[in-house]
Amino acid sequence: MDRPARRLAAVMVTDIVGFTRLTQDDEESALALLASHQELLRPLFLAYDGHEIRATGDGFVVEFPNSLDAVRCALAVQDRLRDDDHRGSVPVRIGLHVGEVVATDEDLVGEAIDIASSVEPLAPSGGICITRQVYEQVWNKVPSPPISHGEHRLPGLVAPLQLYVLPLPGAMAPDRGGVAHFEKRRVAVLPLGNISANPGDSYLADGLTEEIIHTLAKIAELRVIAHTSVSKYRDAGKGVSEIGRELGVGTLLTGSVRVVGDRLRITVQMIDVGSEESVWSEAYDRTLEDVFAIQTDIAHQVSAALRVHLLPTEETEISKEPTRNLEAYTEYLKGRYHWNDWQSESLNRAIHHFERALRLDPQLALAHSGLADTYSLMAHLGFLPQEEAYRKAQASARQALTLDDGLAEAHTSLAVLSIVFDGDASRAEEELKRAIALNPSGALAHHWYALLLTASGRTAEGERERGIALDLDPDSPVFHAAMGRLLDEEPQALPDPHAMQ
Repeated sequence: MDRPARRLAAVMVTDIVGFTRLTQDDEESALALLASHQELLRPLFLAYDGHEIRATGDGFVVEFPNSLDAVRCALAVQDRLRDDDHRGSVPVRIGLHVGEVVATDEDLVGEAIDIASSVEPLAPSGGICITRQVYEQVWNKVPSPPISHGEHRLPGLVAPLQLYVLPLPGAMAPDRGGVAHFEKRRVAVLPLGNISANPGDSYLADGLTEEIIHTLAKIAELRVIAHTSVSKYRDAGKGVSEIGRELGVGTLLTGSVRVVGDRLRITVQMIDVGSEESVWSEAYDRTLEDVFAIQTDIAHQVSAALRVHLLPTEETEISKEPTRNLEAYTEYLKGRYHWNDWQSESLNRAIHHFERALRLDPQLALAHSGLADTYSLMAHLGFLPQEEAYRKAQASARQALTLDDGLAEAHTSLAVLSIVFDGDASRAEEELKRAIALNPSGALAHHWYALLLTASGRTAEGERERGIALDLDPDSPVFHAAMGRLLDEEPQALPDPHAMQ
């Protein structure tokens, strides 16, 4: 008997975490892993009466007749993948929703698929995220009660939707903070405090906070909250559990910076949000020349504590020293400090420091990228004539990538400029894909990719990218406003960055 064209169904969407990076690192091994992964999962789908709608490169979209079969299958999948003989070091995210689907001649489409696709990126690495509709049908039929994952604004829905995370059999029970063991790879780096005698050293604390975020964000198995959403917690006086719940993270990094002469003292503490206990702490008492080694060591310590396997390319990226000229790097950090203020005078100061950094070290790609970001922002805010500013920004972004093609931020800058300056959507998409592969937690790249896809009529893909961007930077008013305006318009033209940046 043919299945009805329009019906209710439970939909599962899966995705291998970090597969793009793995492909770039070792394509042959990645393809072998994918084949093994598909061979492993397909019999499990059939065992729970699942119908494979499509394979999505490194994932699946699967239909089930009811929510309970879908949930039981998802639990079976994660249980099987935790077996090291099959899973290796590559985790999978799973999203589930129950709703209406519509069968066409060649495909299956509908709300249930769109929402499940938006929910999947919000799942913990190696975990399962379900919507309220699924929760209501299975809450008393699963081994452990689902844990609230908070309300999320999903694309296409007017009201926020309550989401839940399914505890996995054998995983630690949720702690009193409401964050389960398998959410610990969602990390927030809170602003480092400046405890130097000189208040003017604040630039170093702020700059190092941002650089630690960027370093950790290069690790595909981590989800690192963007600087925009953590900056408000400076001197906020909130407790660990409250911050963890607000940001939806399981791990917090806190600390301070003190400069005395040429000595740098950085204290860092890694806290489990659920237990509010310190997992790891370190006091680095080094010379300023050791600042890069400190950043690398922090990334290694966090990865080890969270049992994250670093790919060779990730190891290379987090160990990279951008310059051997400490004074040039200090000028770069000062530039970023002023850039974050978004005022005309501050942006001019940022340019001054970035240019001074380049006089000290013309090969410092970060400073070229900083100039690109500054000129783009000045054009957007009307502080410089747009054509002049975008021309300078484009030249700086290209120079940054000539020096360091692995600089994700510069690829994002060039993508935006390809839209604004050249009207080249194809080049923009290529640059954004490269940026996301290099920095999976780059919220801005996901945001711009969402705008580009939606404006090009690829709404479902755009909604998925928007969900990822908001998950990484939940408090960004720019993200909400930009996509909201775009969704109210016809998706027939590229987004106007002057209105949406």
